[in-house]
Amino acid sequence: MSRVIFLNRRHCPGEAWTNRVLAYAKGFAEAGEEVVLYYIITDKQRTKPDINIPGVKVVNLWESDGIIARRFKIVSFLKNLLRFPRLVKKGDKFFVYGGYEYQLRMALKVKEKAKVFCEITEHPQIFGQSKSAQRANDRKIKMLKQLDGLFVISKSLKQYYIEQGIPEERIHVINMFVDTNRFFGLEKKTSEKYIGYCGAVSYNKDGVDCLIKAFSIFHKSHSDYKLRIIGKGITANVIPELRELASSLGVQNSVVFTGPIPPEQMPQQLFDASILALARPDSVQAQNGFPTKLGEYLATGNPVVVTSVGEIPLFLKDDENAFLAKPGNPEDFASRLNWVADNYEEAVQVGQRGKALSEDAFNYSVQSEKALRVIDDYYKYLRDKMLIGGGKKYRGNFKGFVTIVCYRIAHFFTRNRILYILGSPVWLLYRFVFRWIMGIDIPERVSIGKGCQICHGVGLIVHPRTKIGHDVKLHQNTTIGSATTGGRPPVIGNNVVIGANCVVIGEIKVGDNSVIGAGSVVVKDVPANAIVVGNPAKVIKYTNQQ
Repeated sequence: MSRVIFLNRRHCPGEAWTNRVLAYAKGFAEAGEEVVLYYIITDKQRTKPDINIPGVKVVNLWESDGIIARRFKIVSFLKNLLRFPRLVKKGDKFFVYGGYEYQLRMALKVKEKAKVFCEITEHPQIFGQSKSAQRANDRKIKMLKQLDGLFVISKSLKQYYIEQGIPEERIHVINMFVDTNRFFGLEKKTSEKYIGYCGAVSYNKDGVDCLIKAFSIFHKSHSDYKLRIIGKGITANVIPELRELASSLGVQNSVVFTGPIPPEQMPQQLFDASILALARPDSVQAQNGFPTKLGEYLATGNPVVVTSVGEIPLFLKDDENAFLAKPGNPEDFASRLNWVADNYEEAVQVGQRGKALSEDAFNYSVQSEKALRVIDDYYKYLRDKMLIGGGKKYRGNFKGFVTIVCYRIAHFFTRNRILYILGSPVWLLYRFVFRWIMGIDIPERVSIGKGCQICHGVGLIVHPRTKIGHDVKLHQNTTIGSATTGGRPPVIGNNVVIGANCVVIGEIKVGDNSVIGAGSVVVKDVPANAIVVGNPAKVIKYTNQQ
């Protein structure tokens, strides 16, 4: 059994990202994976996460904090973050949700031991458009390009990252999903009529101000309804301002702000609602994301009124499984609320069809298995690439093995000037035998990582300043060098295969897990996970696909 590991800053019960991570964990565990959730820090009360999912292990790194780390959260964060890489095992599948910079740095740090995948569900613009925000996003893009795969929540977000230079074949869309089991067996516990909203209370993200305006219009003909807004304000002044808005519209006594509630109470609160509403504006965030709360709304079987923004219309059809309204138009939203209230029995039937959709297209099990297939297909490729007949790992022929052993011995004496002088008989003998007699020109000063394999080796020429990563396979009659006299040679990543009769020259980078086909001439950077062939070499496919 392999492990899927998640690294999270801390456990935040009830928040959308937490629910998604837990749904992933549950789905992976049900598919037979061992799942481990790592939490770096905790809250002031040092509350342990209440997570009881079969097959999912919770590791609270903060439990080992000393006195200083307990007092200063930043110390706890840095200490446990630096400790994390030692806990990653070879063959792990490291899944990063959110794509925060510290997570990506950890992902790259453990990339030699684990395969790393990231999921991003929000457009970077939500972090602002300042120069510092842009620089931070540029750093993240650079790191994302080095990962083994990227999951996004919408086709629009996929297109954004393609435009940023991440190969299309390495980006996979995983829809919004929900654990519908949380809503099984519920019964109505109140006769009160209310329209429900849950989530971060804000203007730009979910348009709660537009919802209140629409409710004030709706309330004129349906005064027996209330609007219940569940969640905390995204900033301290949001809810007071929305209270003032409700007061100015004369519905202050019918708009209830509950604040945040325990996550175990959320299914019942949504189930008890008469109507569930989401008035998302037509923003960059809405166009590129997909609201996870919408899956929970649909799972209740209640009528759902939502604005037609982003990719919502690709899944929800007006009057079929939901009720769609124009974004930024309180009057149109109110008209959809009015129709639902006036034709409630028919609206409930629409809600039930929405529930069926949530159990099919938005089912956590279906979507997590889809993500797991992408990860496992990547592993299958690596396994197929490294194995030959009989399932034995190919380590090159005996001559190549001897060459590598002798190179390692000669290379040892290049660590400093004193060793170089003392070891001159050794590296001179190495030069004479391998470079001058056998025709395998690998200078003793070349930097070669662990696990390098040489196949035959005759005619192999490597520039002295070349840097070669771990688990690289080199074939005969290949040249790796500079394009001009005094120029810089290539940098070869990890787990790269370079076929026979290849020329790889110039100040270029060959990305991790890439394959250079026999006879290719490479003069430009090779993306990670790419297969390139030809003269000049071009990408024909990526290795994380079947």
